[in-house]
Amino acid sequence: MSDQTNDTARMPARRPRDNFTELLEILRLGLQVYASEMRWLGYALLRRFEVSRLAKRLDEEYTRLGHLAAAPDAQAEEKKLCHKQISFLKEEIATLENELEARRIQRVNTLRSRQGHSPIDGPLPEEHSPKQAETANIES
Repeated sequence: MSDQTNDTARMPARRPRDNFTELLEILRLGLQVYASEMRWLGYALLRRFEVSRLAKRLDEEYTRLGHLAAAPDAQAEEKKLCHKQISFLKEEIATLENELEARRIQRVNTLRSRQGHSPIDGPLPEEHSPKQAETANIES
């Protein structure tokens, strides 16, 4: 019983107000992290949705080109326009995917710098990729 009294006597007494302030700071930080993650998730989902719409449009253009190639009286001008549309859609999809990856790397670097780690220059190493983590979880 006397050991407990000695242990509590060594610790400085904390005021309830300090505990409440710390709790509010932790809650504020948690809400900021949650809001940041939701913003990133929303942005990434919108970009991926946009890429999927462009991919669907690209498939439609390939189908149209196939129909034009099968038609004996197909006009060369329509085929040329279809080829231009296909190349434009491919470039746009690549641009959006590269932009999303660049923003993800920028975001990861910002988070790493806050923690005192060095930034990464390119895509995340394979050892940290989500696909590999999923297979590791399945194997174990």
